[in-house]
Amino acid sequence: MNEFGSLIDQTTVEYGIVPTHADPVKQNTAEYTYTFAGWTPTVVAVTGDATYTATFNATKNSYTITWQNEDGSLIDQTTVEYGLVPTHADPVKQNTAEFSYTFAGWTPEVVAVTGDATYKATFNATKNSYTITWQNEDGSLIDQTTVEYGVVPTHADPVKQNTAEYTYTFAGWDPAVVAVTGDATYRATFNATKNSYTITWQNEDGSLIDQTTVEYGIVPTHADPVKQNTAEYTYTFAGWTPNLVAVTGDATYRATFNATKNSYTITWQNEDGSLIDQTTVEYGIVPTHADPVKQNTAEYTYTFAGWDPEVVVVTGDATYRATFNSEVNMYSITSNTINGEVVGIGVYAYGTEVELEAIPADGYAFNQWSDGVTENPRTIIVTGDAEYTALFTSTEGLEDVYGHDPVQKVIIDNKVYILRGDKKFTLHGQEVK
Repeated sequence: MNEFGSLIDQTTVEYGIVPTHADPVKQNTAEYTYTFAGWTPTVVAVTGDATYTATFNATKNSYTITWQNEDGSLIDQTTVEYGLVPTHADPVKQNTAEFSYTFAGWTPEVVAVTGDATYKATFNATKNSYTITWQNEDGSLIDQTTVEYGVVPTHADPVKQNTAEYTYTFAGWDPAVVAVTGDATYRATFNATKNSYTITWQNEDGSLIDQTTVEYGIVPTHADPVKQNTAEYTYTFAGWTPNLVAVTGDATYRATFNATKNSYTITWQNEDGSLIDQTTVEYGIVPTHADPVKQNTAEYTYTFAGWDPEVVVVTGDATYRATFNSEVNMYSITSNTINGEVVGIGVYAYGTEVELEAIPADGYAFNQWSDGVTENPRTIIVTGDAEYTALFTSTEGLEDVYGHDPVQKVIIDNKVYILRGDKKFTLHGQEVK
């Protein structure tokens, strides 16, 4: 009989024989495996009808629990008795750049063992975020942001402080920004544009000459300005103030000039326009010159009267012509006459017509003038001091000597002689051989 009294079999065995029977099999259960343990009571030689009940040893079943990774790959296999809830250390799924994995449990849910079972690990996947470090060009920290894997990080454009020399504009990040796959550092790069500045060029009085644009670090240049010369000054460019230096910002330069006092040619002319002299005199000075002399003539004596036009301070080239006062010369007409007199002698202006008359004393007769002129009276034109001496001849004895014959007076070697015929006599009647 089976363990629970159900019939297995009936056999007929002779008396005295020890009955045998094939070992019965008890159906295993999920929990137990049964192995035939024998008959109860113990089988003995037959002495009569007997009933044997099979007994079994029950061995608690253990089952293979297979533990798998999420992808079905084997983690482990454990053997666990029926009825026990199997356990296993939490498996670890290798994190990826994109995800961090945390064990979420087994699927199916782990229950008490009733047979072989397979459990597959499940994981919660957390999208990884990474630290993105944003640096200035010099490596100093701008910012750090946390960005999920696969996302392209962004950041407001940084600003690099402009300098006097350069203006900086953001050029991008180095290396180029890409989708996040891990921590990354990006360094700002900048385009540097050399600054240019306005250079203002002014006249000496501050008025604008020009404005130019010059790069930082360059020494600006400009054509030399010209200051309009005046009558008083000639201006030459002396340089800029302040001194020109390399550009570091907007700057203003003012022109400076050397002023040279102008000198002008003063022409001094004679009354007739002929040149006396030329002198060079500074603007604003009253020119002077030694008084010129005009050559006196027989008719006039000249005294310097001044310059025409009137001499004034110099404002340019000028010509001055000498003027003279003229005074008619006075001359003495004299006579060294004896044995008579000359009427008309005196002081007369040049060019005056003067009538001179020789008047003999008693006993004398007019012979001639000392210059040989025999006219009496005579007219002269005054051209200088002159002496007119009347020569008189005594009339005594002439008739005795000469009688009443015709006679002729002659002057030889400034002496008066009487010619009578072919004979020559002195005024005293002596014949001259």
